[in-house]
Amino acid sequence: LEEWRKAATECAFGNKMLSGTVALALVFLLVVALCMPRPPKECTKEYMDCRDTLRCCDSSQSCFEKSEFWASCLPSCTTGIHYDEEPQWRSPWTCKVLAGPSRDRRLLQLPAETE
Repeated sequence: LEEWRKAATECAFGNKMLSGTVALALVFLLVVALCMPRPPKECTKEYMDCRDTLRCCDSSQSCFEKSEFWASCLPSCTTGIHYDEEPQWRSPWTCKVLAGPSRDRRLLQLPAETE
């Protein structure tokens, strides 16, 4: 940790030394910034084509492939014809998962207190 403090201090302030508390706070903020999940730049809404983004706005959905020309964000998928589609769009779904549901990443999980 001491090496990190020195490196952070020199990187941010040249040869000027910081107090241990300030340097430790800088290191902590750097670690937090690097570990935080980044919000998606772009996502796809339910039933829309997700081949480009491979990310559904609803984190419980997956991007399922219909064909090489279409994939959609859905909560689940059954291979074959989806009869809820308009007749002109009915063709078999492969239901290959191109991107699964996203999960919350936990930055820090503290151990439970034991007595």
